[in-house]
Amino acid sequence: ILQIMSPIPVLVGGSRYTHKGDGIVSPLSLCATSAASALSDSGLSIQEVDTVGVVGTILDAGLSPAFERIYPNMPAALMERLGGRATDKKSLVTTHVGGNSPQALVNHFAEEVVEGRAGVVLLTGVEAIASLLR
Repeated sequence: ILQIMSPIPVLVGGSRYTHKGDGIVSPLSLCATSAASALSDSGLSIQEVDTVGVVGTILDAGLSPAFERIYPNMPAALMERLGGRATDKKSLVTTHVGGNSPQALVNHFAEEVVEGRAGVVLLTGVEAIASLLR
């Protein structure tokens, strides 16, 4: 009998979505589409998620007045879009834009799971430059 002393992070669902249409699609809509697909792939519902992490987008970076921050709390907006309640969640996290942010998010929450501070974690990110340029 194998006895596991601490939780082991395991990827149970995944998704990738590429918008091929001509219209402008918000970063929130792109994240929600991909996150809903990942949840479906995992067999879990948004109500079972206790932690949401979102990689920051260029539209939320505050790099210039042209890039006005449109989602003050992207993880909370994503939770609500998926039918969850952000107030029920233990942790809502947004990273900085670009670089190693996606991998840093994975590493951080893998450690959170091992340490027992997180259980079911939904991580998502989006590249929405095409919408910005339209």
